[in-house]
Amino acid sequence: MELTKETMWVIWVLIIWSAPWKAIALWRAARRGSRGWFATLFLINTMGILEILYIFHFSAKKKEELPAPTDLPGVPQSPLDIKKII
Repeated sequence: MELTKETMWVIWVLIIWSAPWKAIALWRAARRGSRGWFATLFLINTMGILEILYIFHFSAKKKEELPAPTDLPGVPQSPLDIKKII
């Protein structure tokens, strides 16, 4: 296959499209400690399709997994706690 200007243009568009999705998906997999997902995302190039699925479906936190705002460290629980911080 001969690389012409048209094919090089398509290749660059695909690289620019898939690189940010791959970076975000790899970062999220590493932060979650998902070694299998990290290796899969790193080795298989799907032009962003698998990465988008991982970001929005497989690694999305469910509502019951999210901590309540009062459970976060450093968040005052009452007005008296605010005075302790100040």
